[in-house]
Amino acid sequence: MWRDTPEYLGELLIWEIEDYLTAQTAQPERARVAFIRLADEWAASSTGAELETGGSFYAAAKRADSLGMTIPGDMFGVVTRDEHPEISWA
Repeated sequence: MWRDTPEYLGELLIWEIEDYLTAQTAQPERARVAFIRLADEWAASSTGAELETGGSFYAAAKRADSLGMTIPGDMFGVVTRDEHPEISWA
């Protein structure tokens, strides 16, 4: 029995790696996302410009909120692939 243990553990490791890789390539149907709900077009273009230059989402959301540019509401939500096909699901 003890001689077979390394072989068994090696097979178990291969199965775990295969399961991990399969999970990484599977396309999700639902995603938990963060939203910035902005009050007007100026707020949207200002925040959009900040994000396009490589700014972080969190920093942009915090800045917009501190300047009163956001609409109150939940920042996080669950969306489905059918509801928002424009979201990158990769």
